[in-house]
Amino acid sequence: MIDTPLLGILNVPPGLLFGLPPAVIVLILLLWGIKEPLAWIVVSFLAIGIGIGCLVYGFSQAILLPDPWTAQAASDVSMYIGGGAGSSVGGIVLLIVSLVRRRKSPAPAVAVPSK
Repeated sequence: MIDTPLLGILNVPPGLLFGLPPAVIVLILLLWGIKEPLAWIVVSFLAIGIGIGCLVYGFSQAILLPDPWTAQAASDVSMYIGGGAGSSVGGIVLLIVSLVRRRKSPAPAVAVPSK
């Protein structure tokens, strides 16, 4: 019997199947955040937390790798570090945008004509 990958008939990699549902959930929360800024705050904290986790994992893997690095090992480590930094920066930007958007500007003063 031949060992076939997940959905081997369609040649769909399993990473896409595992990454698509969280991406759809984040997209729905971002669209909901247009109406309710609290959703953007929740998504930004999740992005910052996931980003810091990926950064720590990438740094620890860089420290624990054996001395002669292979190209694949360097690519994996840099992918975690870059993805973690990007996720953290994106979460911080989204947090700033959501907090600035929540703050209401004061209503302009209406000038009363004098006689």
